[in-house]
Amino acid sequence: MKELVFIRQSTANMGGIQWQILKLAEKLFSRGCFKPVLITSDKQSPFAQAFSSCGFEVFIVPMGKAKILSAAKEVSKILKDRDVAVIQTPLIESFIARAVRRKRTGIRHIFRAEVYPSGTPCWKKRLCHLLDRLTSQWVDCYVANGQYLTDEIVNRSKVNPDKVITVLNGRDPIGPPDEPYGKPEEPLPARIAMIANFMQGKGHDCLLKALAALKRKNLIVKTRLIGGELGIIGSSKQNTISAIKKLAAKLGVLDQIEFYGYTKDVFNALAGIPVVVLPSDSEGVPNCILEAISLRKLVIASNTGGVSEIIEHGNNGLLCKPKDPKGFANLLEYVFTHKAGDFEQMRTAAFEKWQKEFTSEKMVDNIIKIYRKLGVL
Repeated sequence: MKELVFIRQSTANMGGIQWQILKLAEKLFSRGCFKPVLITSDKQSPFAQAFSSCGFEVFIVPMGKAKILSAAKEVSKILKDRDVAVIQTPLIESFIARAVRRKRTGIRHIFRAEVYPSGTPCWKKRLCHLLDRLTSQWVDCYVANGQYLTDEIVNRSKVNPDKVITVLNGRDPIGPPDEPYGKPEEPLPARIAMIANFMQGKGHDCLLKALAALKRKNLIVKTRLIGGELGIIGSSKQNTISAIKKLAAKLGVLDQIEFYGYTKDVFNALAGIPVVVLPSDSEGVPNCILEAISLRKLVIASNTGGVSEIIEHGNNGLLCKPKDPKGFANLLEYVFTHKAGDFEQMRTAAFEKWQKEFTSEKMVDNIIKIYRKLGVL
């Protein structure tokens, strides 16, 4: 069986991109398509351990923004004399694969695009698009996780549109969906959860400010923050758990927040919580929203990146502008002061959209079509 090599840097906890890679590897192997191999940066990381526990090979190569060429040399050594058909990577790791691809012309390279750098400084995004444009000849196919990203790749990186294909992310069911709330004439319990590791752009600060605004109106929303710190070197110190706790204490909402921590068992972490929120500054197609709608949770999120490809405001969830604590507070107030029955159709519509468009099986089917188009299957 030919090999499919994934390159992805390790972090202290697994994020959405790593879960997507792991699920794709499992399903491709079970279908007899490829033998998955992982090249990552830390053998002890949860990602490496999870990949290895599936019986797949894991190799360790130091990597990072300043180590692209040296990492490419190490990857080339690992791949020597191996029967590799495809290298598949997200953004930064894609540049490692491009350097390898220059000399290993028989290997196909798929850039599974999730999201480009966002926020400040904006030069980072411009630099990524420039480098992308200059090295796109060593990418055989760009697989964007949503139409928003397809448009960005074509318009900002100036990549040939024929090389860019949209394949929506997918998520397996993680448990039975919630039943309709038993008291439809009363408001939903004022309890929310946010599934996001603590990192720049996830909007924890926006959520805390929204909670503080609601508290001033005597509306206390109990909040469970599910996630840990990624432990990325150079990441913002303003988004650590301790920094968020300090901000919560300053805003007077620390007593209504539960820091649940990182967990693989999202189903039980969301048990009894009717609403999942994601007030991010920037997103791709979030894994956590797919998990939430697969459980028939009501979703309130920032309208950024590919979120609107899952959630249509007022139809199957609620959206507001990014970095808008007042707008987010207004949506929370609206939900928790209206009858629960008013939101049943939204929850059902989101669940049905997940079933139709966002399952893992559908994602894998579409990616396999790309492998066949490239002639590696």
